[in-house]
Amino acid sequence: MLATKAAPLPKNAFAFTFDDGFENNARVAEIAFLEFEVPATFYGTSALIDIGGRSWTDMIEAALEETSKLQITGFNPFLVGTYEDLSEKRALMERVRTYVKGTSDVDPYQFASEFIRQCGLTDIPFDKVLDEKLSWKQVRELSDHPLFTVGGHGHTHRIISHLSSSDLESEVSSSIDKLETVTGKPVYHYSYPEGLFNCFSEEVINCLRRHGIRCCPTAEHGLNTMGSDLFRLRRIFVL
Repeated sequence: MLATKAAPLPKNAFAFTFDDGFENNARVAEIAFLEFEVPATFYGTSALIDIGGRSWTDMIEAALEETSKLQITGFNPFLVGTYEDLSEKRALMERVRTYVKGTSDVDPYQFASEFIRQCGLTDIPFDKVLDEKLSWKQVRELSDHPLFTVGGHGHTHRIISHLSSSDLESEVSSSIDKLETVTGKPVYHYSYPEGLFNCFSEEVINCLRRHGIRCCPTAEHGLNTMGSDLFRLRRIFVL
């Protein structure tokens, strides 16, 4: 629910939110929240739910897990180097995220495909436990429960601030239309894919508003107050 002046937030209020629409949201989180009667919001990426597929970040993480030693040469100067132990791979993943999120002319899925090739892989095993997305049946069941809210998280999980105006419109409208068709309800909540300050913009916010979105949290770390902008809400990441 959206807080209003007539219904102020209680002291130390918090909200649970989940991005990406992983199947374990229903298999693990939903069960726990039902037991303790705690509300939560689940943001799904519509095209990935359609195919049960991985986002570009999931693809890269899976490739790193399948590679014992990675030598990057001639791919991207920012990433050139040898990566072998877990700490080096984690550092590489952060460099990848920084590069892709900060470079508007990079298609993240093309980048992920080339990264996988650099790892010497042609196929990455699908980890059902880690990679599987919610089914549309599960999305509908979550939406039907009074404790839970379902929102959008892009159609393809591309960084929407990097898209052209027409592609932005398509990305947002496709995701919202699919959710509304499946749930039979209007969608008021959204979450920016990747969500850092450079992953959304005034153009993105205006597009979301045109499609009826009223609240869109970021991935920026921090707390919120009653006066916080509902399109720039901060969150605290919890493992």
